[in-house]
Amino acid sequence: MLATRQLDLRDDTGALNEEQWKWLVKRRLNKPDLVELTKIFRSRQPAIAALDKRIATTNHLIDQLVYKLYGLTVEEVATVEARVR
Repeated sequence: MLATRQLDLRDDTGALNEEQWKWLVKRRLNKPDLVELTKIFRSRQPAIAALDKRIATTNHLIDQLVYKLYGLTVEEVATVEARVR
Protein backbone atom coordinates (compact mmCIF):
# COMPACT_ATOMS: atom_id res chain seq x y z
CA MET A 1 0.00 0.00 0.00
CA LEU A 2 2.68 2.52 0.95
CA ALA A 3 4.64 1.92 -2.25
CA THR A 4 1.75 3.17 -4.38
CA ARG A 5 1.64 6.73 -3.02
CA GLN A 6 3.95 9.51 -1.90
CA LEU A 7 4.85 9.31 1.77
CA ASP A 8 4.89 12.17 4.22
CA LEU A 9 6.93 12.31 7.43
CA ARG A 10 4.12 13.89 9.41
CA ASP A 11 1.24 11.73 8.22
CA ASP A 12 2.79 8.33 7.62
CA THR A 13 5.04 7.71 10.63
CA GLY A 14 2.59 5.24 12.19
CA ALA A 15 2.45 3.12 9.06
CA LEU A 16 6.20 2.84 8.47
CA ASN A 17 8.70 0.37 9.79
CA GLU A 18 12.11 1.66 10.87
CA GLU A 19 13.87 1.03 7.54
CA GLN A 20 11.12 2.77 5.56
CA TRP A 21 11.24 5.68 7.98
CA LYS A 22 15.04 6.05 7.65
CA TRP A 23 14.73 6.00 3.87
CA LEU A 24 12.07 8.71 3.96
CA VAL A 25 13.98 10.89 6.43
CA LYS A 26 17.16 10.73 4.34
CA ARG A 27 15.27 12.06 1.34
CA ARG A 28 13.18 14.71 3.10
CA LEU A 29 15.72 16.30 5.47
CA ASN A 30 19.11 17.83 4.74
CA LYS A 31 21.87 15.91 6.57
CA PRO A 32 19.71 14.51 9.36
CA ASP A 33 21.22 13.09 12.55
CA LEU A 34 19.90 9.57 11.95
CA VAL A 35 21.01 8.22 15.32
CA GLU A 36 18.95 10.77 17.23
CA LEU A 37 16.04 10.62 14.79
CA THR A 38 16.01 6.82 14.99
CA LYS A 39 15.78 7.01 18.79
CA ILE A 40 12.82 9.36 18.46
CA PHE A 41 11.19 7.06 15.89
CA ARG A 42 11.62 3.97 18.08
CA SER A 43 10.12 5.71 21.08
CA ARG A 44 7.13 7.23 19.29
CA GLN A 45 6.22 4.97 16.37
CA PRO A 46 4.38 2.30 18.40
CA ALA A 47 2.13 4.91 20.02
CA ILE A 48 1.52 6.64 16.70
CA ALA A 49 0.68 3.32 15.02
CA ALA A 50 -1.75 2.48 17.84
CA LEU A 51 -3.44 5.87 17.50
CA ASP A 52 -3.63 5.49 13.73
CA LYS A 53 -5.38 2.13 14.22
CA ARG A 54 -7.84 3.60 16.76
CA ILE A 55 -8.59 6.51 14.42
CA ALA A 56 -9.23 4.15 11.51
CA THR A 57 -11.53 2.01 13.67
CA THR A 58 -13.41 5.07 14.92
CA ASN A 59 -13.80 6.41 11.38
CA HIS A 60 -15.20 3.06 10.27
CA LEU A 61 -17.70 3.03 13.14
CA ILE A 62 -18.79 6.59 12.35
CA ASP A 63 -19.28 5.62 8.71
CA GLN A 64 -21.42 2.65 9.73
CA LEU A 65 -23.57 4.85 12.00
CA VAL A 66 -24.08 7.41 9.24
CA TYR A 67 -25.07 4.67 6.78
CA LYS A 68 -27.64 3.38 9.30
CA LEU A 69 -28.96 6.86 10.07
CA TYR A 70 -29.54 7.52 6.37
CA GLY A 71 -30.92 4.03 5.82
CA LEU A 72 -28.47 3.17 3.05
CA THR A 73 -28.79 -0.21 1.42
CA VAL A 74 -25.85 -2.59 1.04
CA GLU A 75 -25.55 -1.52 -2.60
CA GLU A 76 -25.55 2.19 -1.67
CA VAL A 77 -22.90 1.62 1.00
CA ALA A 78 -20.76 -0.24 -1.56
CA THR A 79 -21.09 2.70 -3.96
CA VAL A 80 -20.06 5.18 -1.27
CA GLU A 81 -17.13 3.02 -0.16
CA ALA A 82 -15.94 2.61 -3.76
CA ARG A 83 -15.92 6.39 -4.26
CA VAL A 84 -13.92 6.99 -1.08
CA ARG A 85 -11.06 4.71 -2.13
